[in-house]
Amino acid sequence: MRKSQIVVVLVALLIFAAIIGVAYKRRNYGGTTTPGVVGEQVNKIVEVDPFNPPEEFPPNFPIKEGSEVIDNYNATSPDGRVQATRVVRSPFTPMGAFSYYKDFLQAEGDAWEILGEVNTATNPNHKAIFAQNSRGMLSINISADSAPGFSVIDISYVIQP
Repeated sequence: MRKSQIVVVLVALLIFAAIIGVAYKRRNYGGTTTPGVVGEQVNKIVEVDPFNPPEEFPPNFPIKEGSEVIDNYNATSPDGRVQATRVVRSPFTPMGAFSYYKDFLQAEGDAWEILGEVNTATNPNHKAIFAQNSRGMLSINISADSAPGFSVIDISYVIQP
């Protein structure tokens, strides 16, 4: 594997670990406290109606018709960073979702710059795309669902203050 591919895989693994950490905190600590520190605010998480994108989510970002929104929120850190996230279960294979979102980002021209991707034949059940625009960084993490022909897609957009 080339050095650049290894870097992209490591970045994808770090993002995946962060997502798991957020899910763990939200389940066990309500997403607002640090373990062991009673009452200390870390992130303000605002759940959003699944029929509407989070406030800071990129406008006109496509979600395939027939997708089920699993999670939908804005998280704001004490230093002002905002993360708008939509997690959907979508009628795509991982490769289908990867192609759909990569084609979308490329069609947007200069609006998005694709920074890297994870798309290896050795792991067809996991794909990822990393991009940026003038406001922030985008991470699209795609995993095969247990139902054939479906994927779980985590689309997170982080805006720097």
